Amino acid sequence: MATTLETAREVAEVVLRLTSSEVASGSNELKRLDYCIKAAGDEFVRRTRCTQASGVINATVDSEDLDTSALTGFRAGNVIRVTATHPTTGRVYIVPHNDFANVQTDVSLNDYLTEQFPFVNVGGFGYVPLSIAWRDNDSAIIYPIPSVAWSIQLDYWEPFTSWAIGTATPSSVTLNIPDEFIQGVLQHGVPAYKEADAPDDKRFVSSQRRFEAHINQCRGRLATTQVVLANEKEYP
Repeated sequence: MATTLETAREVAEVVLRLTSSEVASGSNELKRLDYCIKAAGDEFVRRTRCTQASGVINATVDSEDLDTSALTGFRAGNVIRVTATHPTTGRVYIVPHNDFANVQTDVSLNDYLTEQFPFVNVGGFGYVPLSIAWRDNDSAIIYPIPSVAWSIQLDYWEPFTSWAIGTATPSSVTLNIPDEFIQGVLQHGVPAYKEADAPDDKRFVSSQRRFEAHINQCRGRLATTQVVLANEKEYP
């Protein structure tokens, strides 16, 4: 069962030994508590990528454009892996991808890439996608221009949940960190941020170390499975 902001506040209050009067609705202390939960959650998600999601889009024949606007929580900078599946053979290829910040936004990109990379023809079934680059979070360019409708799967991680700081309806906010990981975020991460204004305090040092250890432990459990690249040599 997913953890709500209401539950997260209750856990954090106990850990920080806050009284109900200190975190009363509308109080600055309640807002500060929310900021600490948000900061700890943001760091945990960014470093562990525990909110992994995936979406599939279909390439259009004879068009370099890909539309990613329908993918929930998608950000081009959060892509973990891109794979392309051939519509006829079912063969899967890993496709290199680029952050949109480093890519031109005009059609000359394909002309440039054509000079850098030779096309790879898969036994007469079309050219293998060699690169995908984002113009922005909603659109990308695929190279070379597809001659078949490749199925493009994007594996990515979603940002940590957002909410109005100090909200009076915390039960309606569901946090997207898995339950098996969020306890460590609340028990160690929130205190680390709460005590950050006193960096020499032993409690801050202890919380920071425990939070760092929790992140590293969870990163090991969430390691992205390595996929073997299937290329033209393996598919003659």
